[in-house]
Amino acid sequence: MGQGTVFWRSNQYPDPSEEPAPRAPYRDLPRVQADRFRFLRRGLLDQKGVAERVRFMGEKWRWVWEFGLGSRKLCWLHAMSNAVAATFTLTDHELREVEALPRVPAVITQAIRDGQQTGPVRWCWLEITDKRVAETFLSFTKKKIEWLKAETPTLVVRRTAKS
Repeated sequence: MGQGTVFWRSNQYPDPSEEPAPRAPYRDLPRVQADRFRFLRRGLLDQKGVAERVRFMGEKWRWVWEFGLGSRKLCWLHAMSNAVAATFTLTDHELREVEALPRVPAVITQAIRDGQQTGPVRWCWLEITDKRVAETFLSFTKKKIEWLKAETPTLVVRRTAKS
């Protein structure tokens, strides 16, 4: 999805037995990529109800930073040797929401177009090449959060009850 085997093998954290700390990419990635990763991670965690989990996702993806809202997955960040990438999923309902938006940034449109359909979900991949792309991605995830909350109102209730 999105890239070939060589790209995915460049995951900064390939060993399934060595879980990286949530902030590990800040020190382990080259400075520019570390700053992008930090910007994305903070932007996602600043959204009400979003939780993070560092998780090993098999030999292809290896260690990822998974962000979710309740039981619903929002996106995954990939810390690669010389890149930061993101994967997000869209259901058929969410695809209709995207189509209803007045303007969808080109990088998001391309990621969706190139996405791989697996059952009822489209898996979309995006390399975070600069700050503009990072800002665009965060803006898009805020929309997805709105859709998830509208689709599953108990996500809001459950989070509020724990606060």
